[in-house]
Amino acid sequence: MEFNSCTERCDVARGWGDRAASDSFLLQSPRIRNRSRRHSGLAYPRSNRFAQSGCLPLEGKGILKNRAKEKLKIQGRLARWLIAFGFQLLKVWARTLRFEIDDRADVIGNPVRENYIAALWHNRLLLISFVLKKFLPQRPGAGLISASRDGDLISDLTRRFGFDVVRGSSSRLGASALRELENVLASGHDVLITPDGPRGPAYELGPGIVFLAQKTGAPVVPINMEFSNCWRVNSWDGFILPRPFAKVRVIFGLAHRVRATTTPEEFEAERLSLQNAIMALVEMR
Repeated sequence: MEFNSCTERCDVARGWGDRAASDSFLLQSPRIRNRSRRHSGLAYPRSNRFAQSGCLPLEGKGILKNRAKEKLKIQGRLARWLIAFGFQLLKVWARTLRFEIDDRADVIGNPVRENYIAALWHNRLLLISFVLKKFLPQRPGAGLISASRDGDLISDLTRRFGFDVVRGSSSRLGASALRELENVLASGHDVLITPDGPRGPAYELGPGIVFLAQKTGAPVVPINMEFSNCWRVNSWDGFILPRPFAKVRVIFGLAHRVRATTTPEEFEAERLSLQNAIMALVEMR
C-alpha cells in the first residue's frame, strides 16, 4: 500500500465501478468527482439479480456442498477474529486522536427532546460509532448498513459499540428497511444514515433519507468530521483514515427539516437542499 498525505490531491486512475473484489487498496488522495442524477419522489427498490449456474452431476452435489460449508466455517472464524481485533484496534487508534466538538445542534450533554436522523458522508464513517458512544451516550440509536458481505462485518463491529443495525441501502430504501427505521425513531432512538452509501457517487445524497424524513417528520442532523492529518483510500469515496495523534473536529450541524412534496420536481428540490446542508459542513473533499 502506498501512503500519501490527505493534503495532496491526484486523479483516480479508474472509478469504483471498475474495481474488482480482489483489488488491493491504494492509500492516496483522489479527487472526488460528483455526478448529478435526477430522483423521483419515491425511494425505488433494488433490481433483482439472478445467479446463473450450469448443470452438475448428481453425485457431485454433496461434495460441493460440504466444501462450501467448510469454506464458510473458515470465513466465519476469520471474520469473528477480524471483528474482535478491529474493534480493539479502533478503540486504541481513536484514543490517540484529539477531538474537538462543534455542537451547533445543541445535543451534547442535553436530554433527548426529539429524535433525529443523523446524516454523515460515507468516507467519514470510520470513527462515528466511537464518537457517538463517547460524546452522546444518552442517545441510543441504530445505523443503516448495506446488506452486503462487507456490511456483515461492519454490522457486527457497530453492535460491539452498543448500537442497533438496520440492513439496507440509503439509495434504495426498501419497504422492510423503511419500516424498521420508522420503528427505531418511534421507540425513542436516533437513526444514522450515510446518504451517499454504499457505493456512491460520493457526496451525492440518495433519495432514501429524504423519503424517511418526510414519512416520519424527524429532522435531519448533518454530521461531519475534519482531520488535521490523514490518509485517503483509493476507493470510490476517498475513504478517510486519520493518522494517529491527529486532531479530529466533529461538527453537529443545525437540524434540517425536510418538507412534504407532491411532484418529482419538489422532491428533487428537497433532496438538493438537504445535500447542500450537509456539504456546507465539509471543508476537505
